[in-house]
Amino acid sequence: MVDPERLDEKSPHEPEEFDPESLGPETPETDAPGDGVAPEVPSAPEFDAEDLDPEVGALFWKLVLVFNASVFALAVGPMVAYFLGDVRRGGLIFAVGLAGFAYGVVRYYQFQRNRDEDAA
Repeated sequence: MVDPERLDEKSPHEPEEFDPESLGPETPETDAPGDGVAPEVPSAPEFDAEDLDPEVGALFWKLVLVFNASVFALAVGPMVAYFLGDVRRGGLIFAVGLAGFAYGVVRYYQFQRNRDEDAA
């Protein structure tokens, strides 16, 4: 059996405390970190909610919900068909996801086309 008091004793062959600075190349000392090393990062512009057109904001959030639901249906449909063996229901869920995705893409391109026509 091991004597617990001997576990606290240091072996004569054990090295002194490890110095991590002893590894690797020496790093040069600088006064300020990043002195001319990298370009200055620009700050983000100020934004007010009043700057956003309400119609654009409403369409954005509508399309976010449409695409989220579509991706969910596109993922769940095949899983229902495979894991539950209900190919009809899984295919229907998948088809709803495809239809929702197509609707979102069409609405997005309609918005872009209308915006470009308004700007011209």
